[in-house]
Formats: sequence, C-alpha cells, structure tokens
Amino acid sequence: MSIAADHTRTSYQHARDPITIPFRRVTHGLRKTGDLYNALTDIVQEHEGAICRVNMLAFRPYLVTRPEHVEHVLHGATAENYPREGMMWKPMQRLVGEQGIGTHGPTHKAARAALQPAFTGRAFRNAFDGLATAIDEAVEDLVRRSADGRSLDCYIEMTGIIHRAVNNVFFGSRISLDDSAVVGEAIRVAVTSFVARLALPWAPNWVPLPGDKRFKRAVATVDELVLPLVRMAREEGADAPGIAGLLARAGRTDQQIRDDLVATFVAGSESTAVALTWLWPVLEQHPDVAERMYAEVDEVIASGSPSWDQVQRQMPYTRQVLKELLRIYSVGWIIPRKSRDDDVIDGVRIKGGSYIIISPYLTHRVPDVWPDPARFDPDRHDPAPSADRHRLAYLAFGHGEHSCVGQPFFFLEALLILTALLRRCRPVVQHGTTDLKPRVSLALIPNQPVKIALRPRARAERY
Repeated sequence: MSIAADHTRTSYQHARDPITIPFRRVTHGLRKTGDLYNALTDIVQEHEGAICRVNMLAFRPYLVTRPEHVEHVLHGATAENYPREGMMWKPMQRLVGEQGIGTHGPTHKAARAALQPAFTGRAFRNAFDGLATAIDEAVEDLVRRSADGRSLDCYIEMTGIIHRAVNNVFFGSRISLDDSAVVGEAIRVAVTSFVARLALPWAPNWVPLPGDKRFKRAVATVDELVLPLVRMAREEGADAPGIAGLLARAGRTDQQIRDDLVATFVAGSESTAVALTWLWPVLEQHPDVAERMYAEVDEVIASGSPSWDQVQRQMPYTRQVLKELLRIYSVGWIIPRKSRDDDVIDGVRIKGGSYIIISPYLTHRVPDVWPDPARFDPDRHDPAPSADRHRLAYLAFGHGEHSCVGQPFFFLEALLILTALLRRCRPVVQHGTTDLKPRVSLALIPNQPVKIALRPRARAERY
C-alpha cells in the first residue's frame, strides 16, 4: 500500500529517489566538524534542505528538514502514516511509560485531553503567585550561597531552581524538596543514559548496551518516589492538588497518572534547565543582547517580584531572546518518526517501514528559511519580519498533535527565573565559550559543564 502527499499527484512508482548520502560522506563530515550536529548541518546546507537518505550502515534514515516537508510528516491526515515508533521512542517509553502522553494515537490523545486543563492560561494565572514566590526564594538562596564568588555548575543550579518551582505545580507540594531533587536527578540520569539505544534503534531491549544499568536504576528511583504520590492523589480524591490530583479526578488509572507525571516532569524541568544553561555562554558572546535584556528587566520590574501582566506582556525582547536561544540550541533536537506505508513527499519516494529524522536543530539551519542561520539574532522573532515565514520553520516545541503542551509554561517559568536572577546579579561564565558544542543525548546538552559566578549588581548597572 502507498499514500501520496496532498501537495503532489506523483505516484510512488513515478516519484524520484531521494538524494543518497554515502557512509563515507558522513564519516568525512564527522572528521571535519568533530560532531554529528555540524556534520548533518553541512549535509543539509549543501543540498538546501532537500530530502536525503543517510547511509549509516545498518541505519539508513530519511533526513526531512524543509518546513513544507516536515509539515507533511507532522500535520494533517498524512501524519497518521508517521507514528512515534522505534528509535528514540522505544527507549524513552521505558521511562515515561506506554499509557500516557509519551505515546501515539488514541492513547496519546486521551492523555493530552486529561492534561490540557493544567496548561491553560487560567491554570497558569492561578498558579502564578506561588510559582513566582518559589522561584524568587530559590534564586535568593542561590545568590546567598554564591556570595563568596564561588564557581557554580549552571545546569545543576538551574535544575535546583526549577525543581522548587514545579514542586507545587506537579506534585501539589506532597513531596519534599529533597525528594523532588532526587526525582529530577534520576530523570537526568535516565535521559542521558540511552545514547547507545538512540544510535542503535534496531537493538532489542534484551541486548545489553552501555547505560542500560544506570537507566534501570534511575527509573526504579523515579517509581519509588512517584508511585506513592499517585496513590495519595487517588485517596484524596477531589481535594488532591497538582497535576496528580487533576489526572486522578479525570479518571486516569494509577499507571496512566504515573506515566503522565513523569513525561510532563521531563518536559517541564529538564528542557528548561538545559535551555537556561546555554543562555549564559550566548550572552557572554553577545553583550549587546545582554545589555538590552538587563535594560528591559530594569525598566519593567522597578521593584519586588514581577506581576502576571509584566511577565506575559511587557518583556517582549527577553521573550525573543529565549525564542532565538531555542532556535540555535533546540533542546528537543530530534523528532524521529517511522513510516508505516510507502509515501511520496514533494515528488520523493519514502519507503514504508523506514525511519524519518526530523530535527528542529537542522530545520533552524536551512539557509533560505533562516538567512545567516548561525547568527544569534533575537530580532528575527519580532512579529513583523517573521510574518511571512512558514509556520513550521520554527520547531522548538514540535508541531501538530504532538506539539509540546507545556510551551506556555516554559516561557512563564524561564521569564520568572530570569527576572529573579537579573534583578540581583550578573551571571559571569568562568571559562571560554568557544569550545562549547552540543553533545549527543536526548536533549541538546553542552559537551562540558558551564561554570558561572554570580556578580551582584546595582539597579543602575548595565551589562
């Protein structure tokens, strides 16, 4: 059986083959650039985003990067031909489970419908004061601990702030801050432990691979702390707080609540921590951007904590910085799919049963979609110049029925953390940033720790 793209009448038999990227070209790119991301970027830019089939010996995925081609895979009726199967999803479901939002089809739709009320504007506004207070207190503690000028691991410190911020939202404060941190650390270990399974998607689970033991221990730790919260939410019924209580009232089973809690915790904590880790090296390299951010924070937040309106409507430039940060360093760098049946995308044959690699990192580097793509420029996201851009040119939060339900929460959380930090101090990177590169993992993490020191700043100081 085969299906055809909506925008082409070309049959599978009469379609053309994709550009083939030989294995030696991939290895040459790795030797030249030193990392997989830049090697693939060179291929994408060399062929102007055309659909390619990359030969990695036993693994021969299609590389789909142009927004109009990505739309065919992720949006509309044709998206049903490209489910979440194999590759990243198989090992990932060992963490987030097979009955929640981390799945595909009706199971995913039911989970998304149950979770959606927790991610509305009304829900965020109701949670705003508690979230802002938790973040402010966490940042105040961090500043106090760093008063001696000590060097801090940025990822660890951002993660600590986020865990305190989301404790009430996710767990209804039914878990101690220490246990919340343990859950967060276990999830961090889990999502960095299955790189081998990302590289070898055809390997069955019974074949031992590097990282498997660490992964299993981490998942066991998560279950040990999360499952009692699920049972507690079930017992408390209508009075149960947080997302756990919401899901219990929606009639979700204990396993479904567990799976949805873990999946949303991964998205709501790990992604934000990684993004804010990349931010400080970027600001060091672009002091003009940093100066505008500091100026906006000083102008909008005259004193005390920010209001809902200030964060949502009065900090457009800082929001643009975050959008550009996620364009350059797309935390969710890969969105793999698997074709069920033969298909045709823009006149190119796609063989059924094949892996499709969609990568926001690569789509954000197609030159005619994002001119001068390596340049960090927050003004790209001003509404006026971006109006004519394809709606799938920006994929930081995915697209379609699997787009990130927590996108508004990311900006709310990140902006609150930034305003709390920038009003008090200036984070200074403690080593050069030229050697920082993305490292292969579930998220786009730096290849080395980002160390920062917090320098107190006066209100009138500019970066």
